Amino acid sequence: MKFRLNKERLLRQLKSLFTVILMGSLVVIQFLDTTPLALLRYAYFDFAQRVLPSPQTKAPITIVEVDEASITAFGQWPWPRDRIAELVKALSHGRPAVVGIALLFREPDRLSPENVLSGLEVSPFILEQLADLPTNDQALAASIGSVPSVLATAAARDRRSQGNPILPRTPIELKLGWSSTPRLTRYPGLLASLPIIESASAGSGIASLELDRDGVIRRLPTIAIVNDSIVPSFAVEVVRVFHQANAIGVEIEGPGVKSLTIGANNIETDSGGNIWLRNTSSALIPRYSAAEILFDRVDAEVLTGRIVLLGTTAVGLTKSFISTGGTTLSALDAQAVFVDNLVSNTYLKRSDIAVFFEVIATLIGCIGIILMRGRLRTFGGQAIVLIYALSLFATGLVLLEIDRIMFDPSFSICSMLLVYIIFIGLEIVATQRERRRTEQARRTALMLAESASQSKTNFLAGMSHELRTPLNAIIGFSEMIKDGVLGPISPPNYANYAKDIHGSAVHLLSLVTQMLDMANLESGERRLRATEFSLAEALEESLETIRDVRAEDRPNISVIDASQLPILRADRRMVNQMLLNLLLNSVKFSRPGEPILISADFVGEGDFSLSVTDGGSGMSPQQVAEAFEIFQASDQTVSDSARGIGLGLPITTAMIEEHGGSLNVVSHKGRGTRMTLTFPADRVVES
Repeated sequence: MKFRLNKERLLRQLKSLFTVILMGSLVVIQFLDTTPLALLRYAYFDFAQRVLPSPQTKAPITIVEVDEASITAFGQWPWPRDRIAELVKALSHGRPAVVGIALLFREPDRLSPENVLSGLEVSPFILEQLADLPTNDQALAASIGSVPSVLATAAARDRRSQGNPILPRTPIELKLGWSSTPRLTRYPGLLASLPIIESASAGSGIASLELDRDGVIRRLPTIAIVNDSIVPSFAVEVVRVFHQANAIGVEIEGPGVKSLTIGANNIETDSGGNIWLRNTSSALIPRYSAAEILFDRVDAEVLTGRIVLLGTTAVGLTKSFISTGGTTLSALDAQAVFVDNLVSNTYLKRSDIAVFFEVIATLIGCIGIILMRGRLRTFGGQAIVLIYALSLFATGLVLLEIDRIMFDPSFSICSMLLVYIIFIGLEIVATQRERRRTEQARRTALMLAESASQSKTNFLAGMSHELRTPLNAIIGFSEMIKDGVLGPISPPNYANYAKDIHGSAVHLLSLVTQMLDMANLESGERRLRATEFSLAEALEESLETIRDVRAEDRPNISVIDASQLPILRADRRMVNQMLLNLLLNSVKFSRPGEPILISADFVGEGDFSLSVTDGGSGMSPQQVAEAFEIFQASDQTVSDSARGIGLGLPITTAMIEEHGGSLNVVSHKGRGTRMTLTFPADRVVES
């Protein structure tokens, strides 16, 4: 027993330790932001955006694209920069608020006339005239300087490919909180346009796009670190020029960036300085082909005061990206969507505090499942888990719709499902173990009970046989004495003593006989010996016995229509015993001389019933139930001191069931009892 207790205690301690390790592991995994967890989060956010599509864009953005039609009209790319200069100049006629040029001019234009003729034999006069003309790069710089414009730069992946390194020209105003360790995207260098072109613009920004782990574009780095300097992204710089802000404010607090300030506009970012894209269809943004602009087929007024983004979309000239909606975007379209998010303030917000609440949601759900693990398989427990999971799912959707907050319940729900499955499994294992233990205990108890019952039966049978021999002698000799077989008894009182001895011995013999019968029935040693006999004769024998044994009670027993009594195929001794038991009960619990009726009838499909009805003290329903239990003598008021030991009805029930029949007792307190023996039809030979 001590070993078992120690084993159970060890199992409880191991289960507690496992629970702590499981909870700690879930928290660590959630904070580590592993790839499977990130993919799960992306799937939820993409689903949420499909369920809750963004409103139609209202930002004043126009796309001017070098598409297939432009390539067909003006030849292959790259074009001479004087043509691009013409394109930018044509755009300036519409007086746009800003022109974002998502093109990179890293090297001198090889199509500029002086570069084309430099390797040819040309007269010095022509070369002198060309020297007096502006180059294509100068023409492009002049056109860029004629309109507020922003040039794109590209992130260099290593220092050897920096190309034209530049220093950031946009002032960055830092506001440091209690920590200054921002987790910004870092690049070793930038690929920028020629200095003459770069210096003509109002600003420049990094146009490189970062993909998530599944290759989908969801986030835009608003700022990045290049050579220990903070540089804005292309979209942020376009927005700055659009709002005519002189600088960009960056607030760093805690583990990273908190927000950006552009003029009067505050842009909330995650700790890495990123904003999350609200999926807006780029097809809703007005766009024109570069050929249409160069051929003057577009009314200049449609560009007035707008953000114009210029870039390439023709096949083979740009890289394609997959959006959160599953559509394909060109690099220019992706920049347009990000600019739209910033200007219309529809971008999504993902902060570290959201991660904290996601961890809390996970702990609450998992701990709740652990605390109610005893009810996990009930409908109520399952309903609570389901309601909590659905509430987390709905909370994520509501926060996204109302305040653009990205709350991710996916890991919490999956963690709850994992913990639910684990503890359901543990509960099933524990239940099976307890069931096996209970089954073993039941089998052991059954074996002990059967052994005890067999011992009791053997004891009763042995004792009954041992008691019958001396009782027969006592009965015989006491009967000889009371009857004066050997002559008169003196003094006469001895005859009365002998009579009392004889009566007590007969009663004791009947009890011993009952006990022997019960023992034989329980052990199965009493076999049915069926013969055909007249039930009327058997009943008459039982009545004579009752009248002799209970003569002092003056039994008044009458049979209603004895002609109904059939010929039975049954064990006559058992039938006599059953009749005697029923008659004896009725006589014992009736007043002397009170009538007792015996009636017979055919019921059902040939079944035969024999009823004994008295008007005695009767029994309550509880007493009726107790009367069928072994050794449970009824507590009715009896007319004699020789109460039974509670074997009459149990023996009668066992015997009638041996015949395939039944015993039914209907009794009412103070109004008598009706006991009915029912024999099946196959026991009736003829009526």
